[in-house]
Amino acid sequence: MSKIDREQAAAYRERWVMVAQQEAAELRELPLESKFRQLSALFASRQLFPRDPRDEQESAVVRERWTRIRAAYRER
Repeated sequence: MSKIDREQAAAYRERWVMVAQQEAAELRELPLESKFRQLSALFASRQLFPRDPRDEQESAVVRERWTRIRAAYRER
């Protein structure tokens, strides 16, 4: 893979900015019903992937932090 110069990099970035703008415009025009259908499909597809065993550990850490925060505020 060859290196690109500054001008090529700037042009590449410009193209991606235009792509992002176009995607944002299309998303704004998408009906709310379609957005909800897509969200529903994402939620439904969650079961297709195995759970990460670290999720429960991380959740336990977060719950413990919130418990300490609540306890600290009750002591005031």
